[in-house]
Amino acid sequence: MATVRFSDELKRDIRSNAEKMFDAKLEKADAAVPVSFNPTTIYELMFKDHLAEMSVMPKGYFNKDNDFTIAGIRGKGVPDDMDIRPFRLDMGRDRPWPMSMDSRVHGLVTDRRGSYGTITLNANDDRWSPELVADYVTYCTAYNNVMDSRKAFVSGVDAVINTFATLAPALKEWPALWDLLPDRTKERHKEIVERKKRVVSVNSDAGHHETVDLDSLTAAVVVSKLTR
Repeated sequence: MATVRFSDELKRDIRSNAEKMFDAKLEKADAAVPVSFNPTTIYELMFKDHLAEMSVMPKGYFNKDNDFTIAGIRGKGVPDDMDIRPFRLDMGRDRPWPMSMDSRVHGLVTDRRGSYGTITLNANDDRWSPELVADYVTYCTAYNNVMDSRKAFVSGVDAVINTFATLAPALKEWPALWDLLPDRTKERHKEIVERKKRVVSVNSDAGHHETVDLDSLTAAVVVSKLTR
């Protein structure tokens, strides 16, 4: 009997579609960088004691960048087990950046900018206000909550598709699975269901049940008409 089985490829497609259901929410949470993270303000707080000297140094003494990435905040007020979220800040114009940055002077966790110019702020430094740190925790928490919801949803989907060997009984148990199927699988399932609808069980002259393919009967009638 024809049926759609849960192949490894089909399971991967279903999981992928399940994850995509959360894409818009994740993008929205990722883009919701707190307004307190004004890029110019963050920059000026990092170099607050040296801005005047930096502005008069001859060209070539510093690198120039118009944006930087906050890789995260660590320290007081930030849960140690919280997944931190990076975000990019654009200052709109080039500003000087020293080749090396003393973490004690600039309120950072490490002395050097990380890969791709990332910076991790030290929440224990007084230049970063408790409100700024709290805003960051709220930002990360909102994103992580969506990630947790996606993980739980995909786990539930896995439980369904790993319980059944074939698609039909899984759909009967959880009809919403239909929305996670790739189009080719939907078409295949429709073909099988339609074919089954055209097959009926009838009583034969001998008194027992026989399966009759109505599509085959229809084809035979058409052929008969054409060959008369």
